[in-house]
Amino acid sequence: MILYKVIPLNYINELYFFFVGLLIATFATLLILFVKIRASIHLMGLGSLLFYLIGLSIHFERNITIAIALLTLMCGMVATSRLYMKAHTPNELLIGFLLGCISQFFTFKYWL
Repeated sequence: MILYKVIPLNYINELYFFFVGLLIATFATLLILFVKIRASIHLMGLGSLLFYLIGLSIHFERNITIAIALLTLMCGMVATSRLYMKAHTPNELLIGFLLGCISQFFTFKYWL
C-alpha cells in the first residue's frame, strides 16, 4: 500500500525503487522460510539500506562514503549482537544480508 498510495512512481523514483527492492527481499525471505531456511530480517533491512545508499551515491554523483562506512559499521554491530544473543547462526545472518543487498542491486537498472 505504501508503494501505491504514499510514494507513487512519479514523485520520487529512487525512494519508490528502494521500497520495491525491500518488498522483493521480504517476499524472498517468506519463500525460503517455507523450505525451513531462516534469514535475519534485521540484516536484510540494513543490507538493503546500505546498497540503497551506494546507489544514491552513484546516481547523484555525490561522495557519501562516511555515511556508507557508518552504515557498514552498523551492519557489523547488528550482526554481532544477533550472534551474541544467539538469535541467529552466521549462515542465517549472511542469507539475510545478501537478500537485502541483491534485491536492491536488481532495482538499480530501473533507476540508475
